[in-house]
Amino acid sequence: MLHIQMSHMRQSDQKNTTKISDFLFAGKKLRTPAIVNLLISSSFGLNAVFYAAWLGYSIGIWGLLLQLAWSISFFLLIPAAKSFTDINSLHDFLGRQFGNKTKLLAALCSLVGMSYFVVWEVNIDQSTIAPLLKIPPHFLISDTSMLAALIIGLFALITIIYTILWGLRGNAITDRVLNSVKVVILIAISCISLYHFFRLPNNLIFQSIFPPFSKVITNLGILGLITNIVFNLAWQFVDNTSWQTIIGGAKASNGSTARNLKYSGLLIFLVVNLLATILGISLAQQSNVTQGNIIAIAAGLLPQLSTLLSIGIIILSIASMMSLIDGMLLASALTVNIDILPIKALQKLSETKRLRLIQLSVFAFGLIAVWIINLVFNILHINLFDLVYIVILSQLSLIGPVIIGLYSKRHKNSLMWIAILTALIVGFGSTIIGGASNNHLLVDGAGAFAVVASLFTAGIVKYLPERIMQHSLIPNLS
Repeated sequence: MLHIQMSHMRQSDQKNTTKISDFLFAGKKLRTPAIVNLLISSSFGLNAVFYAAWLGYSIGIWGLLLQLAWSISFFLLIPAAKSFTDINSLHDFLGRQFGNKTKLLAALCSLVGMSYFVVWEVNIDQSTIAPLLKIPPHFLISDTSMLAALIIGLFALITIIYTILWGLRGNAITDRVLNSVKVVILIAISCISLYHFFRLPNNLIFQSIFPPFSKVITNLGILGLITNIVFNLAWQFVDNTSWQTIIGGAKASNGSTARNLKYSGLLIFLVVNLLATILGISLAQQSNVTQGNIIAIAAGLLPQLSTLLSIGIIILSIASMMSLIDGMLLASALTVNIDILPIKALQKLSETKRLRLIQLSVFAFGLIAVWIINLVFNILHINLFDLVYIVILSQLSLIGPVIIGLYSKRHKNSLMWIAILTALIVGFGSTIIGGASNNHLLVDGAGAFAVVASLFTAGIVKYLPERIMQHSLIPNLS
């Protein structure tokens, strides 16, 4: 655990010890504007924009209820605000509550989820900008997909470099600029769409904004609707990037964590969720709209500005990718070096060497997540987007232990890892069986099933004496 390592090193080298805390947490003294920008960035990837816009397009104003659940999750963390002061990560918290096995399994789940999240976002950005690129004759590259991959790869490399150099504080400064750029572009595209939208007949405007609730059930399905709400409510509890950001401001002032969570929840709803959902609603009467081209459709409403708007979408895509993955890079370095690697091995290194190792892991994770995973999938002819449940299930499986740890009285139980394992089995089992049998209910409900399994099993582990769990119920697992 980082607090043990830092306490050990403080006796010999106070100055160097501060370097690791500064790099990973900005000394835990980031002010509210920096924290809010970092948390907005983690909710403002291009996929999040597409998701909100598609909800607005497909189910109108009802999409805001799903998006509201995302913002409410920040407020649900407020009663546990004091828990962030003296911890170093989500997994560190679980380890202190339930032991090293729970900590290690949770860290591995987060690492898998974050890795897939990065490669998922990078691919979405590449597929978005490729059709918008205009290649001049006799250019060195004639394939727009290859050019898109090179552009995204270049800016991913820039992201890796500034994250390595400046850590969380540098990410906060950079993300403030990137968020401003994204908001301006999204507002411009939304204004264009709304201009055309309000020229429609009043009955079509009303139908687009207020479709019958039956349309929600038709488009999402009951289990799909439940899974979306559960996912949005639970995500901040199980996302280590959010935990690292919140911890980064935990000691700025009394009550800073609660204030940061309030402002973040409110502004994320207004800046990301509301704006993108309205954009989707304004396109409800357009034809040939898909979840992947909805932003491009909006930009195409003004042909005379198509080039300028295409450039804007490309910039939006790049800025979204950079501000999202910089947090993933840093959280992954924290997870690997603080939560997974053995403490004794790290203590043998000087503080400077440990910092270099953390920075090297940022580069290694970026290399793997941005390029290597995608390369492997291409070689094996695996569709990346068919496996998106990996992101959801691997991290939602942590929800039971997190809720028990945050909101119940302190109760150490070294078997809490069973709740995570059970949720993984239930979630992935539901997805695999549902896919094999073409049962969409099992696939759509996998996330909700995993959350229920994690919460239910965590409750059993907490309230049954540990000796009973060890010797009676699951003798082979202990």
